[in-house]
Amino acid sequence: MLRLKNLDKEVYDNYVKSHKDKSHFLHSESLTEFIKVENNLTPYYLGLVSENDEIVCATTIFQEYLKMNYCRLYIPAGFIVDYKNKHLLKTMTKKIVDFAISKKALSIEMSPYISDNLKDEDKSIIIENLKAVGFKQTNKSSDIMLKEKTERIDLTEDMETIENNFSNEIKDYLTKAISLETEVLVGSKKDLDSLYEIMLNINKEEVHSKDYYETLYEILNGNNYTKATIILGKINLTKTIKSLEKKIKRTSDQMSIIPIDSLTKSSKDKLANLTKQKEELTQELEKFRIFKQEHSQESTICAHLLIEHNDKAWLLYDYNKNVLEETYLKYYTYYKDIKYCKDHDIKYLEQISPSILTEFNAKTIESIGTYTYKVRPITNFIITKIFLK
Repeated sequence: MLRLKNLDKEVYDNYVKSHKDKSHFLHSESLTEFIKVENNLTPYYLGLVSENDEIVCATTIFQEYLKMNYCRLYIPAGFIVDYKNKHLLKTMTKKIVDFAISKKALSIEMSPYISDNLKDEDKSIIIENLKAVGFKQTNKSSDIMLKEKTERIDLTEDMETIENNFSNEIKDYLTKAISLETEVLVGSKKDLDSLYEIMLNINKEEVHSKDYYETLYEILNGNNYTKATIILGKINLTKTIKSLEKKIKRTSDQMSIIPIDSLTKSSKDKLANLTKQKEELTQELEKFRIFKQEHSQESTICAHLLIEHNDKAWLLYDYNKNVLEETYLKYYTYYKDIKYCKDHDIKYLEQISPSILTEFNAKTIESIGTYTYKVRPITNFIITKIFLK
């Protein structure tokens, strides 16, 4: 006989860890605790267990309190379960509905996370099973839910193969960024200041308080199974200027050895190309000199925040100043995100669509959508239409 049980956080997190193919970072205890703090929601760690207390299915549920002691329940990434097992799904759903009734819940909303490696016919079976146990496909009503589309880079290939799949344009951008001696570094908690500064610079309206990002960073790094990492794209203007000056000198030296008095067609073409290169380099050098007068010697242009969970990573925030775009440091920073993940045995790097990762040959991954179980359909209609307008 299977029963629903409140799970200890550590027991729950161990279960999530042991089911990598069925779990998402939205299932993690650390992110659950963060959502609890920031969204003022009450979380429950629940498991469907056998008579021997063996967990056969688990989930986190958030309770949102409404008027008249009613509430709504949210399951951001669904159950950690084999959705093709209709009997198990039906049992879990029944137990969760009973739980919802005990909490005076109007509805249960969830966005199931399933492996994208499943065939289309398997996804169809899962959708039919969800409908068969009482869920109906709806629009998501909360930002804490699983996103509908992400862009994913498969890191199971070797790095050379991954790089070969980049477009020629991206390869040129990376070469340019490296030639200008830009740097991409792994930051620490103190570098949240740089991330926050760039966020404010780009989109002040959508930025949370600084405490929000500090809390997120601390909670994620206080857990054994999740980690937050800051990646910074920097430019040292003195180094870049010296690099350009060397290139100009090298170009001038090449021009000086061309015999001006007896130019062949080939020599003329070479001189014209070198002259053009020198002009472009000189213009570029002037831009950096002007920028150095207005800014500090070292500037952070890009700041990204990665979340690691199990063998997957998500690019949660990626902010890039709209300055010195000709350095292509933005693209170099994304490349370093990929390289960091590969070096740390991450299998997949994802970001919510639309994402610049598509330019690095990322694949679009679509969820199967959001599903709602109306626990009290009539009361839900009345509360929603009258009291929550």
